[in-house]
Amino acid sequence: MPANNRVGIVLAGGASRRMQAAGMTGVTGMTGMTGMTGMNAWSDKATLTLAGQTFVERVCLAVATEVAEVIVVAAPLQELPSLPSGVIVVRDSLPGAGPLAGIADGMGCVLEARRRAGQTPPEVAVIVSCDVPLLRPAVVRLLCEALGCAEGARAGQQTSPKAHSARDTPLWVVPVVGGYRQVLVSALRPELLATIQAYLGSGRCDPRGLLEQIHAADPGAVRFLCEPEIAAVDPDGDSFCDVDTWADFHRINSRLQKNDG
Repeated sequence: MPANNRVGIVLAGGASRRMQAAGMTGVTGMTGMTGMTGMNAWSDKATLTLAGQTFVERVCLAVATEVAEVIVVAAPLQELPSLPSGVIVVRDSLPGAGPLAGIADGMGCVLEARRRAGQTPPEVAVIVSCDVPLLRPAVVRLLCEALGCAEGARAGQQTSPKAHSARDTPLWVVPVVGGYRQVLVSALRPELLATIQAYLGSGRCDPRGLLEQIHAADPGAVRFLCEPEIAAVDPDGDSFCDVDTWADFHRINSRLQKNDG
C-alpha cells in the first residue's frame, strides 16, 4: 500500500495522574527535564525526554517512517515541544473526553483537509499514544500491512461495521500483548469516523468499549494481532511499553540503555 494512503495520529493530550501525584519523587538523576516547572508539567508525558528526544518526538519519528502525514492531537492549552518537520497539530475539541475523542479530531482534520484539496481520503490511520517512546517503525508497518488495502470505492467511505463484509479487509487491527488489547497502538480505517462520533454522542468514550461493540456486530471487522506476529518484528515488545508512572520511566530508560549497549 502506498504511504500516501496512510496517516498517523499521535495522541499527546493525555496526562498521567499517577505521575502528577508522585510529583518530584524518584526523579533524581533524570535527564532532559530542565525547563519544566510545576506539577502539571511533570504530568505531561509528551514532554518527557528519553535519550535526548521527547516522547512525542520519538513516537512521531517512528510513525512517520510508514505514513504520509503525522497529526499530533493535543489539549487546547498544552505546550508542545519541538516536533519533526511537517507534523500537523490539532487541538482537542472535547478536552478531557479521552483518546477516542482525540482520534475523532485527528481523523476529522485529515479527511476535511484532503476533501478541500480534492485528494483521495487515506485508507489507514495508525493510532499511537505518545507514551510508548520505544515504538518501532516495524510495528507501524505491521499494523498497516495487516489492515491491508481497501477495495475500490469503499476506501474512505463512511460505513458502519454492520455493512462490512467478513470477506473484506478489516476495519481495525489491534495487537494483543499479554492478553491486553492495545487499542492505542493500532490501525483503523478512517471510514470508522462516523461510528466513533456516534459512540461519543451516546455518552461513551472508552475505546475498548467501542472495539467490543464493533467486534460483536461483525467479528470480521476486527483483526487481532497475536504475540508471535508481533514478536517477529519486535521480539521484546518494546513498542508496547507505556509510561504511566516514574517506575515505568526508569524501566524504559534502563531498557533503552540495554538496547543501545
